Amino acid sequence: MSKTLGLVLVIAAVSLATGCKKKHYSPNCSKAVDLVAPWNAMKLPTGEGDGRVCMSNDLKTDVEHLSGDEASWEAKYEAAVVAQGYTKERCSNLSCTYLKAGEKLTVHANQVATGKRNKTIMHLSRQPSKDAPAADPAAAGSGTGSAP
Repeated sequence: MSKTLGLVLVIAAVSLATGCKKKHYSPNCSKAVDLVAPWNAMKLPTGEGDGRVCMSNDLKTDVEHLSGDEASWEAKYEAAVVAQGYTKERCSNLSCTYLKAGEKLTVHANQVATGKRNKTIMHLSRQPSKDAPAADPAAAGSGTGSAP
């Protein structure tokens, strides 16, 4: 009987240990926040690869992914942005710029390695068209609330 109980306890401990993988987000990404407009309508891959929105307002959004690599995240975000009607203007070693109706969108991927824990931080920023009305900061939200 005690061997059976011991075996059950060992199996339970192993199951708990493998199911409780600790996620290591950056200190400035300790809590997930809501993705705000216009980012929330762009179908960005923010939830993939243990993704977490760290900061979001109408002009900037930062997302941290704990799996994958920089090149694959660049490709996924490019596909999402292009699907929304943006056209790639140019790329440098650091970022790519996309245009749509006078609006400029910049996507910058940053691969961060800390020991065996790699992560990719996606920085997205936009410059609205000069013809676009100014956004109301109160309506845009701060993106500091907790995600559901």
